[in-house]
Amino acid sequence: MTYENFRRPELRRFGGLDSMVIKKPDPSSVAMILFHGYGANMYDLIGLSDQISACQNMDVVSLQAPLALPGFIEQKMSMRCWFHLDNRVLTMISEHKQPLDVISQFEGHRVPEDYRTSLMMVREALVDLSQRYDKLILLGFSQGGMVVTDLVVTWANEVL
Repeated sequence: MTYENFRRPELRRFGGLDSMVIKKPDPSSVAMILFHGYGANMYDLIGLSDQISACQNMDVVSLQAPLALPGFIEQKMSMRCWFHLDNRVLTMISEHKQPLDVISQFEGHRVPEDYRTSLMMVREALVDLSQRYDKLILLGFSQGGMVVTDLVVTWANEVL
């Protein structure tokens, strides 16, 4: 990619979520929406827009998860998440290295309340974005991939 083709990112808000947007030079009716993983932030995946050739024909929007990880200073480059993880589960997985056995011990677990809040903010952002674009392509990594999967399974017919 040459310097002349470099697209400068803009900071924007959609549905209450901070985001980084890379707009293509010509108006686009398609946007790829990026959802970063646990502990990352909106800056983490934005570099993909230069690596995925299809992104050259669409705008790219990297959403920032609304939750900061505990113990990290709130700042632009802070570590973020879509929902907090149960540290007991993480400890058991790291000690036993058998996640399916560990997860079965937490039967009856509930969807974290902070995930419900995050999901509502994501839905608001997608409604906002769907008013600007005819087509949204969702791409998530790690925890962001879980959010995308949940959206596609439970909400695809409404907006996506």
